[in-house]
Amino acid sequence: RSTFMGSTAAFPAEPGDADDSLVGSELKLFRLTQKAIVSDLDDMLCRLKAETESNQEELMGALVFTCNGRGPSESVFIKEENLDASRFAEKFPNLPLMGFYCAGEIGPAARALVESSAFQSGLVSFQGFTAVFGIFVRPKLSPKPHTRYNDVARSEERLEAYLKSIRANV
Repeated sequence: RSTFMGSTAAFPAEPGDADDSLVGSELKLFRLTQKAIVSDLDDMLCRLKAETESNQEELMGALVFTCNGRGPSESVFIKEENLDASRFAEKFPNLPLMGFYCAGEIGPAARALVESSAFQSGLVSFQGFTAVFGIFVRPKLSPKPHTRYNDVARSEERLEAYLKSIRANV
């Protein structure tokens, strides 16, 4: 998407620097446009829907933490009220969603221009002008029963053996 204009700056160490906290760090700058913001959101939601459907996952609900610069009312960048919640509701009309607006969001590092899974973990960062969604997925139960509890017929026998071992140690 040509609407993202990316730049990267590196911070090399200077001999004798007292503060080397920026050594090896990168700073990525992007020029935001309304088209880029909406396109990135729509792409991510489409990936999320495709992944959950292909994996036959049952979604239970979601949280959203959105930069207060993205709403709730129209802004310089976004000409749509409640952009993130509205677009989410279009893709997942019956899924409960709740959240709030933030002045900085904590979540997986924003990955503009990177095609990746909609589900991300790790690489947590503090960022701005983003929307971070947390999705609740119902865990899939193993089709194989736990061997620990599937033999009810022998449970009384096992209990007696356990109690006998306790009595022997008393």
